[in-house]
Amino acid sequence: MRRFLAVLHARNLEFVRDKSSMGWNLLLPILLVLGLSVVFSYERPMYQVGVLSLDEELLQDLHPFLQTRYVNFFVVQDENEAIRRLSRHQMDMLLTPIIIQTVCFIDLFLLLY
Repeated sequence: MRRFLAVLHARNLEFVRDKSSMGWNLLLPILLVLGLSVVFSYERPMYQVGVLSLDEELLQDLHPFLQTRYVNFFVVQDENEAIRRLSRHQMDMLLTPIIIQTVCFIDLFLLLY
């Protein structure tokens, strides 16, 4: 047992004296955690959804679905342009609002051709 402890003590002293191994084993994991936390902490919209509308701006209070997290809703006024952007994967979905008796609902009809 004394031989084992002597070898363990010698290896620990060798590790402490070697500055490069100390840096790699102690500093690198901390820098990796900090770097990855900075990279993945930014919340950005994952989906681009166009809403076909004649208005210039989109009213977020129109429907609770328009307040969905990680989804960027934007107004598209030209239907042909919206279909072109959808076919070229510049947006993920296209919604068309349908007004029925002064209450506006969102029709989840995808305009795919």
